[in-house]
Amino acid sequence: MMDQNQFHQWIHHTSQEHQPRVFVLGGADLSQYSIAVEYRHTMEPLRNEKGVIHFQSLDKAKNHLRQQGVSHAYLRLFTPYEECGAPGGQRYSDMELPLTDF
Repeated sequence: MMDQNQFHQWIHHTSQEHQPRVFVLGGADLSQYSIAVEYRHTMEPLRNEKGVIHFQSLDKAKNHLRQQGVSHAYLRLFTPYEECGAPGGQRYSDMELPLTDF
């Protein structure tokens, strides 16, 4: 798991073009969002001293990332339903997540 303080240091000591890939995770059967960082080709959930950090809305997750200095992220949506997607295919989809307000 990725510790919040470790993540903060990583973001602030890395240029924007070399920041890690950051994902906001959500799904059809989930009531909360969480954040994960891609580290050595694995997804590491962001945590604090209480455990994995959860957010009640997508906007709250995005605000948290902006406060950390993250310049870009992806929204990864999971579906638990077999009828969605190709048989044997991945059960999620990724899309760019704008972190700026227009």
